[in-house]
Amino acid sequence: MTGTAQAAGGGRSAFRRALEHSWVRHLVLLAIYEGAGIWATWPRFTWLADGKLPATSDASSYVWGLWWVAHQLAHLGNPFFTRYLAAPVGTHLAFTTLMPLPGWLMAPVTICCGPSASFTLLTIITPGLLCYAMYRAARLWLNEAGAIVAGAFFGLSSMLAWQNWYHLNIALGSVFLPATIEAAVRFRREPRLGPGLGLGIVLGASILVNQESTIVAVILTAVILIPWLSVALARDRALLRRAGGPLACGAAAGLVVASPELIGMFQAIAAGAARPSRGDLAANYAQFGVPLPTLVAPSPRLASIGLGQLASAYGYSSSHQILEGLPTFGVVLSGLAVLGLAAGWRRRSTWALAGLWLLGAALALGTSLTFGRCQPSLWRRPGTAWGTSCRQYLPLLARGGPTRVLVPGGPAAGVWKPVVVSNLMPYTWLTRIPGLAGLREADRFAIAGLAGAAMLAGIAVQWLSRRRITMPLIALVVGLGALEAGWSGTPPASPGYRGAMPTALPAISRTLSADRSGSIVVDVPFGLRGGVGVTGAEITPAAILIATQDGHPRAISYTSWVSRPAARGIAGHAFYRYLYQAEASRPFTAAKISQARADLKTLRARWVLVWLNVWTGHQARWRYEHVGSYLRAVRFRHVRTACLVRAQSVAACPWHKQVLVYRYALRSSWRSRHPRR
Repeated sequence: MTGTAQAAGGGRSAFRRALEHSWVRHLVLLAIYEGAGIWATWPRFTWLADGKLPATSDASSYVWGLWWVAHQLAHLGNPFFTRYLAAPVGTHLAFTTLMPLPGWLMAPVTICCGPSASFTLLTIITPGLLCYAMYRAARLWLNEAGAIVAGAFFGLSSMLAWQNWYHLNIALGSVFLPATIEAAVRFRREPRLGPGLGLGIVLGASILVNQESTIVAVILTAVILIPWLSVALARDRALLRRAGGPLACGAAAGLVVASPELIGMFQAIAAGAARPSRGDLAANYAQFGVPLPTLVAPSPRLASIGLGQLASAYGYSSSHQILEGLPTFGVVLSGLAVLGLAAGWRRRSTWALAGLWLLGAALALGTSLTFGRCQPSLWRRPGTAWGTSCRQYLPLLARGGPTRVLVPGGPAAGVWKPVVVSNLMPYTWLTRIPGLAGLREADRFAIAGLAGAAMLAGIAVQWLSRRRITMPLIALVVGLGALEAGWSGTPPASPGYRGAMPTALPAISRTLSADRSGSIVVDVPFGLRGGVGVTGAEITPAAILIATQDGHPRAISYTSWVSRPAARGIAGHAFYRYLYQAEASRPFTAAKISQARADLKTLRARWVLVWLNVWTGHQARWRYEHVGSYLRAVRFRHVRTACLVRAQSVAACPWHKQVLVYRYALRSSWRSRHPRR
């Protein structure tokens, strides 16, 4: 018994000695954060074994991107251009959600276990990384307790947990916001070569994950360093000379790290692939502004525990907005941030953090000031909103860029109308800065505000931890914050999303994988889809996903900005051009069929997958039959039917869960045996 007690005491002593090393404490804290992240995003962790992914085209594009980066790394190829999408024309990828750095780091997992496993692993570890990055930044000003809580409020917030579920590049890119703050402040405190290189590497690496986050990180760096350098220029030239060399070396290191992405961006610009329609951008500016009460409203996460009524003030709920983000700090974090501001108002750093919080919130409001649940006006007056509980204010009203709107009874191509904006809103002016017009989602600036709010909350916890009588309140704060933390990502908790999809469809993949010719696969509904400049019809998420398994180029694409050269090149092929028209239920003539047949002889498009789960409504069957008639007319033949429901035979499969597989027939006798209907 005595020996057992001595052994236990020795074990505890060894553990305490291990914790004396800072790197051990950091590893333990990171492990705790990772466990908290798994809890906050449950059941995402189980999807790794279940073979499931969110049923979104965004998720499929991330999986495809990881596969493509690993493929090009193995073949020493350029990852920023591909002919495996929008085939055979191809498309530039530098201005898309492609994540080269995670793709390179996860390449061994991708090659061994598949890109879906890499994607799910990234979503599992990202919340913990977000927490740890914020902890390190907060530790520059706060004690241990305050920094730990600040990290949790940032990385486990419903705002970032939602992005981690559906927009992984945004969540991963947000890691670099607190990392940039830490690196810039460390350089400001110690202007030496090491901190300078660290700052440059952080900024360079950020662009290899998410360009929007890089822009915010560069702005943060400028705000932290420029005032300091200006004072040094006026009062301490020796300090300026001492900081100049390390800062220049850091800038050079950042350019070297970022060079692959920068070269890809310059190539896309030179090819004319980085000029999205100004009309599409103008419409988005007004569409994704956040109502003011929503920013501080209780998180919709409360609905998952039966407290949805408490989140009734949350109003970011139009059909487009619910697919873009969850821009609320939550009532607990907002209250703690105010308490932190009151507790630390004497310190200059507190006001800097408050400025970050308020500026991020102000930019997230968009081009107008709105209250309540607002629906963007689609055609009456772009830039305005309506709703029974909506109030919108446009002080210093001005006309922004024009956008094309579809007016009931108007021309089919739509009409151009100016988008109204408020010149009082910071976001209106931000989008007018050259090079920043592409920041079309105002709601994402709330993430920058979240960083400031989380550190203000850490100041409040630090204040509570210094008084014995108030220390028990920290447990209350953590408990209340946990109610609003995280996101489950499954219906009905995630309105607008359709649940999960399998990571593999073997019935289809086996058929395509048997063909080693590298021919093009055309998916119907067909289109070049994504964020801006889209063409054709909405595609099914599974189409991009299975492309990573069979290795065939796809005629469809899903990118943030649809490249104009890609759109023109695809429309230049008669087969694709008339497929667009067939999807729009337009009749096709013998001359069009003849042109499409001639085009197919050189196009190498040998497979067509018709996904019956996309179009719905009473005319869905007729639309699919019309497209099928076009395919048969250009000499495709139906070779098999697959079912999207696992372990279900085709005979028992519902019609809207079927996939029709067509193959191009080269035989000249095809027309005589299969007349056009």
